[in-house]
Amino acid sequence: SVRQPSSFNGVVGVKPTYGTVSRYGVVAFASSTDQAAPIAKTVEESEFVLKIMAGKDIHDATTIQNAFAKKEKQTIKIGLCKQLKDKIDTLKNSQKFHEAIQKLKEAGCEFVEVEVPHIESSLACYYVISPAEATSNLARFDGVKYTTRDESAKTLEEVYVKSRSKGFGKEVQRRIMLGNFVLSSGYFDAYYKKAKRLQDLLKDEFKQAFEKCDVIMTPTTPDVAFKIGGKLADPVAMYLEDLFTVPASLAGVPAISVPYEKSEGLPLGVQFIAGEKQEDIMYQAAKLLEKIYKGGK
Repeated sequence: SVRQPSSFNGVVGVKPTYGTVSRYGVVAFASSTDQAAPIAKTVEESEFVLKIMAGKDIHDATTIQNAFAKKEKQTIKIGLCKQLKDKIDTLKNSQKFHEAIQKLKEAGCEFVEVEVPHIESSLACYYVISPAEATSNLARFDGVKYTTRDESAKTLEEVYVKSRSKGFGKEVQRRIMLGNFVLSSGYFDAYYKKAKRLQDLLKDEFKQAFEKCDVIMTPTTPDVAFKIGGKLADPVAMYLEDLFTVPASLAGVPAISVPYEKSEGLPLGVQFIAGEKQEDIMYQAAKLLEKIYKGGK
């Protein structure tokens, strides 16, 4: 989690192209989406730190060589996703988002409508894939070789059950149980296999969308930060907070959250999603928005 907490706290958070930053030493959660990245006070600081973090690592075979040497574009072409229009327009702070669009137009940006037909299915897809991969990755934390062993356990089964219950919080336990379900006999084809096919489809749809624009612009989150513990009793409501962030995670493309306005004293963020290895244009758009709202400071 980088972009969503960044939006809630009025700072800059980036998710780079999948493989840009090594995951060596990081506890694996969902292997096909996991990324490490910086949270920073400004877009410039975010870019500076990411350039240091980026690069190939012999300890992580998924790492890529991501060059940042591209030239800036004179005119940034920004896409607005047709499939998200109604969802954005019904948000409490949609007016502020549309004002940001207008300010970017006045700054010389060109706006076009793009389509990512299956983007609305991203949330359901993510919450099949990520629990399934988490189940596999976290299986090693069984109280034998990894994590804390519950000393009250008397049998091998108790070692597993008590250690995992003690070592994982409720949300992690929930995702492990969900992952076991979607990977179980009789449900693998119906859930996980279909979700992986949709993930591949989303990657292709984003590629096609970026043939028409440089970046896609969305709100980072549906609303401002909610109260601590406010949605713990309703996991579905909690997961809906990921509506705009999970598509880029599934597609493996870079995305950045930039603070711009406030609502009832709390920060709001704009998200720019770019094509694979297109962090430069993503940062260019982010810097422009930051300059507009901070007056170049």
